Amino acid sequence: MVAVAKKLKLSVLTTNFLGVLAGNRRLAKLPAIISAFRAIAAAQRGEVTATVTSAHPLSDDQIATLKTKLTAREGRTVMLSASVDPDLLGGLVVTIGSQRIDASIRTRLNSLAKAMQA
Repeated sequence: MVAVAKKLKLSVLTTNFLGVLAGNRRLAKLPAIISAFRAIAAAQRGEVTATVTSAHPLSDDQIATLKTKLTAREGRTVMLSASVDPDLLGGLVVTIGSQRIDASIRTRLNSLAKAMQA
């Protein structure tokens, strides 16, 4: 591990950390450790991550507007991660932590179909 760290020109602290992970056979957990660290650091900075799924790719202006509105709603800085799911037909699904805001046409159509069955 030390040879690889030297080749990558990593700091001593990082080299030692990777050495401890390797020594305890936990090197495979490195991606999860990085994700957890990023989540802790974002919480310290007052940031929250939101995942936005839309039927069509969002423009930069739409993403900026959505980010502004979500930041105002949450009271914290929102970092957006956008993805596309054509099955939504239209609209958006926004997930912030355990909260989900579903404004997709697919959900509206499913709700309408259930209401018509009753």
